[in-house]
Amino acid sequence: MLSQSFLLLRRTASYRIKLIMGMEAIAGAKGPVHEKQFGRKSRFFLMAILLGLLAGGTSYWSNNKEVLGLFHDDGIYAVVAKSLSDGAGYRIISLPTAPYQTKYPFLYSYILSWLWSLDPKFPHNIGLLKAANAAFLSGIFIFSYLFYRCRVEGQESESLLFAALVCINPAVFSFTDFTVSDILFLLLSLAAIVISDVSEQCTSRRGSVTLLAVIVALGCLTRSAAVPLAVAGAAHFAWSKRYQDLIYYVCVVVLFITPWWLWVGTHSNQTASSLLEYYVSYSSSPPAFVIMWSDPFGAVEIVWGNLRYIVEALELIFQSRIIPGLLLPIGLLLLFGLWRSLNDQSAFFRSYVVLYLGLVVAFPFPPARYLAPLVPGIYFFC
Repeated sequence: MLSQSFLLLRRTASYRIKLIMGMEAIAGAKGPVHEKQFGRKSRFFLMAILLGLLAGGTSYWSNNKEVLGLFHDDGIYAVVAKSLSDGAGYRIISLPTAPYQTKYPFLYSYILSWLWSLDPKFPHNIGLLKAANAAFLSGIFIFSYLFYRCRVEGQESESLLFAALVCINPAVFSFTDFTVSDILFLLLSLAAIVISDVSEQCTSRRGSVTLLAVIVALGCLTRSAAVPLAVAGAAHFAWSKRYQDLIYYVCVVVLFITPWWLWVGTHSNQTASSLLEYYVSYSSSPPAFVIMWSDPFGAVEIVWGNLRYIVEALELIFQSRIIPGLLLPIGLLLLFGLWRSLNDQSAFFRSYVVLYLGLVVAFPFPPARYLAPLVPGIYFFC
């Protein structure tokens, strides 16, 4: 059932190539007057690809290829990948009774399982497993470049610098050393934002809507936290009054993720121990908006605690501890940038930032890790 989503993906694979070509074709579609500008953008885009490969290669070279499992989640993803590779199903085979993994969507573990099949000897294959995140980081560099270039015209050099800042940020780069889905989710989020920007200028809107829906669906099959991304896509079309595209978008996203929902529904609640429940469900850690009626003080405690953690996360993102007191002016600059520029952004980007930030604040987990998908936006608004 899980493989049905991948069969559908083949039908839209050609749009990936058209997107990259279209991003460069848009600049040169207006005639010979723009040929020089088109050539300049093409050269910088090629530089972005080369620098992206360099960033990915650097991350792979710096990774510890002898250690796996220090982050807990990276161990779970790797264990499930081995289970998939061995044909045992989507299970956590390191736990008693090998329960089904119904907590984390399957896409990232599925990718790791392909790599595990190439080299099934553990721990010799640790480097290969971590190579996936290195490749994703290369993609993050390229889409960060496009993200900035879509918003600031004629500043290709600044776009390259922006992409470099995103990729070398500790909140992003450090996760390439762990087999966790954060890097893939950031890549898919950036891709969705860029595609939504480019779709406004594409002549083939149905193709761009399909590609956007597929990318968003893949995000949902990577992280449960992609729900704001999916809602932002719907808000994007509703705000633009493109109701036919809205219905089509929703249908494609639902078509992709329904097999996963059905699989989870038929394999949940099969753990006899409450200790194992933590590994297969979020029910042991309900968010603030779920408990706000039954335990309002607990909900306030979650939100207040996460706000304090976000301040610490910003210290990591901006490395402000190097200069004591630096975080205050940076924070004020960020708030000013949000106030001045957020309304100028697309409905997709605005909705995603607001909804995702709300999700981060509401869940009872330290949000430092979960702010990684917002790093490009945080840098941009500063």
